[in-house]
Amino acid sequence: MSAVARFERYDARKGKWVHAMPSDSIVQAVTSAPSYPRIPSCVGVVSSPVLRLDGTVAMGPGYDPQTGWYIETRCEYPPLMPPEQAFALLDDILLDFPWAAASHKSACLAALITLVARGAYEGCTPSFLFDGNRSRIGKGLETDVITMISEGRKAARQIYSKSHEEMRKLLTTTCIGGSPYLIFDNVRGSFGHGPLEMMLTTGRWTDRILGVNQNVDLPVNVVVMATGNNIRVVGDMPGRIITCRLETDLEKPRERTGFKYPDLLGHVKDNRPLLVVAALSIPAAYIKAGSPTQKLKAFGGFEQWSALVRGCLVWAGRPDPLETLPQKPAEVRVEDEREELRALMAAWSELQQPPCTLAYVFGLLDQSPDKRYPIMRAFLAARPKDRSRETFIAYLLRHYRGRILDSKRFEHDTRKTPKWFLEQVGGV
Repeated sequence: MSAVARFERYDARKGKWVHAMPSDSIVQAVTSAPSYPRIPSCVGVVSSPVLRLDGTVAMGPGYDPQTGWYIETRCEYPPLMPPEQAFALLDDILLDFPWAAASHKSACLAALITLVARGAYEGCTPSFLFDGNRSRIGKGLETDVITMISEGRKAARQIYSKSHEEMRKLLTTTCIGGSPYLIFDNVRGSFGHGPLEMMLTTGRWTDRILGVNQNVDLPVNVVVMATGNNIRVVGDMPGRIITCRLETDLEKPRERTGFKYPDLLGHVKDNRPLLVVAALSIPAAYIKAGSPTQKLKAFGGFEQWSALVRGCLVWAGRPDPLETLPQKPAEVRVEDEREELRALMAAWSELQQPPCTLAYVFGLLDQSPDKRYPIMRAFLAARPKDRSRETFIAYLLRHYRGRILDSKRFEHDTRKTPKWFLEQVGGV
């Protein structure tokens, strides 16, 4: 408050008004106020022009009252261009990425358009997963290209935590800071999280500020992205994510040569104003054309994003980014878990033990020759690198307890330290 206004108090000894900090009563009144009439609300800070709901573009710099975004830029931007010219420019910089299918390239374009057109639609935004079948295939470069165009800098990255508490803190900090994106780098194993799933479909985020007895209720304008290799999307995340997948047959993708732009990021940086306008021109042209309705499959929870971002790409003749979703995400998820549960049952059956604690199981493995119990040892070796074998098995047993597969299920007794066993049942 003292940074934007001058507060004074009367000093009787000096006989004049002197500079002072805001009084406690004023501070308490401001912090308790539900709204601030006539004071504009800023939803975030961006470093590129912003597309508005009516299809016009706020070039900045400064605050744009129509979108609520503050544009922090000093660049000069060219006028909007026809979609054909825009796609030619964007296709040129995406030329050398080994897309798994055309729809995955379309998904990458959707991520870029989402970042520059976030002010042109209301409602929720899906997450974008940059997946690959090998490391060093170009997933990180994809995200760097996208943020270099939209923000003028390489992507800032975060570590993906499976702790609900850590994730909650990160999401709160991101929403308060007004960042336009959040990237989880090099996710290992599975991707799906209660707080993250909730944030993606609620449109608002409510939490208590760390160290302060104060709650915040904020709009969610952040675009969530993640990179990784062969990531397994779990929980309710499959219906909230668009995948941009790269695939290669090369044993060492990092040794690949023959790129059109050996320094792709340098080329993007040098041509950023033109590329930003190219990304903006596609949805702007679609809105100017009256946003003609496209025959799109429903995408529940993300209707307005779908109408604009998917709509403009399909209208321009590009594949629907939603084609990267599993056709039946629930069935795919169940099938993945069936395979995992079947592997766990095979490993447990190999032990041929009566009901026993996990401590007994790991003691048995540690005291036995390395060649004994190969199935269980192989199962444990395939666990995520950040999970101990004890935590890994304990989680799976609790998760799958009582689930019947191949006429068997895991159960335990009711002791404080339970003894687990695999029992035969009549059903399938």
